[in-house]
Amino acid sequence: MTTTYIFDLDGTLYNRKGLKKRMILRSIAAGRPLSMLACERSCRRAISGIDTGTIGYETLFEAMSHKSGKSIEKVRDWYNNWYMPTMVDEIGKHFPLREGLMERFLSYRQRGAKLAILSDYGCIREKLNALGVESNLFDELLDAPSLGGYKPAPCVFKTTLEILGSKPEDCLMIGDRPERDGGSVKVGIPFAEIEDFMKGSY
Repeated sequence: MTTTYIFDLDGTLYNRKGLKKRMILRSIAAGRPLSMLACERSCRRAISGIDTGTIGYETLFEAMSHKSGKSIEKVRDWYNNWYMPTMVDEIGKHFPLREGLMERFLSYRQRGAKLAILSDYGCIREKLNALGVESNLFDELLDAPSLGGYKPAPCVFKTTLEILGSKPEDCLMIGDRPERDGGSVKVGIPFAEIEDFMKGSY
């Protein structure tokens, strides 16, 4: 019986279709270089899955700095003070919580199950707030880079299990990207794609 539900956030708690386009439009409107959006995506892909336990936000910023030719300070400022706050703002304005998810959260809580968020991005609390979800519904809000890697790195899922005090066979990882979120199976945590999860009984 599943006693711990671990949810990815972006693309899982909400359908992120159209977010990329909106971020591009916001970047143009703010006079920000579009190249930084592409740089963030490509650098994140390049370091995703590295399983040394030492891959964090600064690793991403260093990679982006090298690729873009901008200083780490400017990259960090762009990410923390424009990119993430703008994403949170767009989510709050245009991307609602998936229909039926709140009912699932409350049902799991009522039966005593643990709930956690495991995201490759930060600002988890702010994004939940933008989606109208109380963060205290969850036992843990975990961003993978703070755990030493980006999904599908096994170290991320192993550390998540340690923090939650849960056995892998008692957990379920729910996400929208099998190639990343599905990395949970490498440490014995079953994976369910969000569309299948919402159709089934878990």
